[in-house]
Parts: sequence; C-alpha cells; structure tokens
Amino acid sequence: MLDSFQAELVRGAGELPENLQVHCAADWSPQPFDQIFAPLRRRESAELNRDLLQSAFLRLRPGGELFVGVDSPDHPALLTELRQWNKSVEQAGDRRGRCFRLRKEAELRRVREFSAEVVFRDRDRLLKLRTRPGVFAHRQLDAGARQILKGVDAIPGRRVLDIGCGSGVIAVALAARDRELEVWAVDSHARAVEATTWAANENQLPNLRAVLSHTAEVPGLGTFDLVTANPPYFADFEIAERFLDGAVRALRPEGVCWLVTKLPNWYREHAGRWLREVEVWSSGDYHLVRGIR
Repeated sequence: MLDSFQAELVRGAGELPENLQVHCAADWSPQPFDQIFAPLRRRESAELNRDLLQSAFLRLRPGGELFVGVDSPDHPALLTELRQWNKSVEQAGDRRGRCFRLRKEAELRRVREFSAEVVFRDRDRLLKLRTRPGVFAHRQLDAGARQILKGVDAIPGRRVLDIGCGSGVIAVALAARDRELEVWAVDSHARAVEATTWAANENQLPNLRAVLSHTAEVPGLGTFDLVTANPPYFADFEIAERFLDGAVRALRPEGVCWLVTKLPNWYREHAGRWLREVEVWSSGDYHLVRGIR
C-alpha cells in the first residue's frame, strides 16, 4: 500500500491471518511473486495506474499471473495496456467493476520511466526534486508551496515541521536557507516520503528528515516553532482538520502555523478552533493563513 492511513485501516479491520503481511511502501515488495492482485481506481491518475501495473508485472515470476481489478464496468485503455504484455487477457465483470487476468510469458522489452526531476530556485540556490506518480505535485513545482515560501521565514536554530510534504518543496527550501534549522517533513504517502528523502540527500541537507505518518507523528511533538502545510481540498475539509490537529500537537506554545489555500472562507470561519490571531490574505492566485498556537 502507498498510504499509511489505508494500511492502518486494514490492520485495524480485525484479527488478520498469520500469513498476511501489511506493508506501506513506495513500491511493491522486491521479491518475485507467483500471483499479484492489483486493485485500481479509475478516478486515480492514469500515470500512477500504469506505473503500478508495470511494477507489478516486473515482480512476477515467469509464468506468474497478474489480476487487475478496476471500479468500472468497462476500461478499454487498461485492456489495451495489458495486451501489450500478453495478447491473451481474460476478463469478467458487471456494472460495478471488471477484473482482468493475464500470465507473464516474457520480461518486458522496454521498461518505462515514470519519475521526473524538477529543478527550482529558492533565493540564491538551485534545488532538485524527484517526483513520481502519486506524489503531489508530480512533474511540476506546486504553486501553492511557492506562495508559502514567499511569505514565511524561519529563525536559525528553530524546529520546523512541514505536514503533507509531497515532493518536499517547502521542507527542502527552508532546510537549504539555513543549516541551523531542524526541519522535519511528514506525509501519509510512502512515495512522498521517498521523494523528500531523495531531495534531502541530493541537495546535501542533513538537517532535513522525512517521516511516514498519517497523524503527523514526529519526534518532539509540542516543541516545534513553525509548522507549514498545503492541505488538499477534497474530503470536505476533513484532511484540513487533520492537518490543523497535527499542527497544534506539534507546535510549542506561541508557535506559528502557516497554510496555503484557494478556499479561504473555511479557514476564516473555522481556523480559530485550533489557532488564535488568525490572519488570512491573498497571495498570487492563493491565500495564506497564519495563526498562533
């Protein structure tokens, strides 16, 4: 599984069989498998689905079987993709979804590369990111993160936490501004943590560490001076509430929280439940939100 929240739901679903292991990681387990079952969501990024399918196929033993399920009664693009690997694809389904089955008869002649490197400038330094499908934001620099970086500054020697770090834009830039900062980045998506860790190493930032967590659990909760976040807009602000919960747990008294959004009214109405002296103002095509614990 790519997301720690989903992995936790499985672990908490009841007593699991002893021979069942639940992993949250950026990729399929590296050992070869005889069968792989890959459930996909049609509304998910097409590039992510192609990446996951290719990775699954590569990890099959010769003669192994790949089962792909999708929540759609018909998916011609997926069928076309699978037939590139084996013309004999079996399928069955109904109005709720469809399942495809194929056997691995040979290794792939060409393996696609789905990752991408992004270079950006923050102040006087060029910095590198590496993104993959599923990471926010893949193949580009998130404009909302740019707005936070324009507005926020961190005092050397302080502790900084970026919640929902994605590819690591904010955390990387702040860590690069001053090596005396202690910067932590947290995300529930394993590929986001992988991307941020890669960027910390590539940009030689030993003061930046990334943690996989859907509850913003990092060492030293209650001692951070600054928390930044770019909450996603879906789920009717449920994720924004989780980010704010995490920010309050992480911040020391009088610590400051910065967020960026395109939907400022909700924060004007509700951010005061977590923070005091809340300010909201426009910044480019976004709005910045600032409050104090």
